[in-house]
This record gives sequence, structure tokens and C-alpha cells, in this order.
Amino acid sequence: MSHIATKEQEKVFKQAINALKKCKKLGLVIYAKQYELVAYTKEADDYAEEFGFEKALTGDGSQMPCLSATILTDSGADDYPVYRTKEDQELFNPDGF
Repeated sequence: MSHIATKEQEKVFKQAINALKKCKKLGLVIYAKQYELVAYTKEADDYAEEFGFEKALTGDGSQMPCLSATILTDSGADDYPVYRTKEDQELFNPDGF
């Protein structure tokens, strides 16, 4: 079992990044919300920023039109990757950072 992404996985990930960059160029603002990837128009995002994110961008997106896809894994991304030991780091990232 390998913990390193394959060339094909790396290629598809780069395509996803390029697609997200294109979304941004076309005026979408993208957020990760636990299990969802959510996109709002720049105008909707500006409105929410002016009048409060808590009221405009919470819940299931029904308060403000958006595009969404339940495709994410809530991994506690702010905690990952954290290696507890040198052996963990070598196992999951043998080439270093």
C-alpha cells in the first residue's frame, strides 16, 4: 500500500485546481463547508460580507442561492497532517516535506 499519490491522481488533482481557479476568474467565491464544496457569486459573497455571514451563508445554502456538491471529507483539516512521531512522518511522507 502506498501513501504517495499516483501520477494519475496528481494529474486529476491539478485539473481540479485549475477548474477552481477558472471558477474564481468567472466570478465565483468557493468555500469548503464540512462535507460540501459551495460556490457563491462574487456579488452574493459581497452582500453576505456586508450584512453578516452568519445570516447569509449558514445552513444548507437555502438563504442565498449557491452551487454545492457534497464531495468533501471532514478530516479536521487544520489538524492534518500532524505526525506524532518521526516514524509516522517517515511512513506517511518518506520523501520529507
